[in-house]
Amino acid sequence: MRSLTLGLFALLVGGPAVAKDLALHQRVTPGAKGSEAYDSVEYLTPTQRIVDGPYARTIIDAKERTVTTLDKDEKTYWQASFDSLRRQTKSLEETRQKSIDPAAGAAVTLSPTGSTETVAGHPCEESVLQGGTPAGSVCVAKDLESPHDPELWKDWWGLGTRLGPLFKVRDALGAKRVALRTTARVGKGGGVTIQVTSIGEESPPAGLTAIPPDYTRATRHSNER
Repeated sequence: MRSLTLGLFALLVGGPAVAKDLALHQRVTPGAKGSEAYDSVEYLTPTQRIVDGPYARTIIDAKERTVTTLDKDEKTYWQASFDSLRRQTKSLEETRQKSIDPAAGAAVTLSPTGSTETVAGHPCEESVLQGGTPAGSVCVAKDLESPHDPELWKDWWGLGTRLGPLFKVRDALGAKRVALRTTARVGKGGGVTIQVTSIGEESPPAGLTAIPPDYTRATRHSNER
């Protein structure tokens, strides 16, 4: 893996550095008692966001306007178009507004605290999560930008709620911001911390978006594990 020297580059040019493709190598620590930490990789390209872990893989393709999730334990996959998700999300939003806890499905926003630190060799600024669930915080890189094409991704934002709390946080980041650490809390003892351990200028491996031939289609997706 070729390590990035984007922090130095940013200082030289006076602004954020932009990579064609990025691979965020992450350590995922679940908050539930007895759960073990594991490693995952999140690939960012102009058209795709792929989160690949030992239990699941999620592929969001802004060009094809589809989202695919693979459950590696069950050997199943779920796939939907952006338009289909939009219809489902609208129905869920109407239900949420009538629920006992209307904030549960509400969009998450970021509120900067002014605190900064260094994660995986890159400076980042902390923001707390506000609005709906999950609660928690993110540390947003100051010298990195996602290669996402904002024009292609404009129809995705707001659909992350259908995939679970972590994707709501990713929605709040938008097309260009990169989180180096995310702490999300849901309920008592639930949640997860995701911390980037290294960053590479890497494209997704060939075949990563293909559905294995021994997987069967599921009618519902499994939330991120």
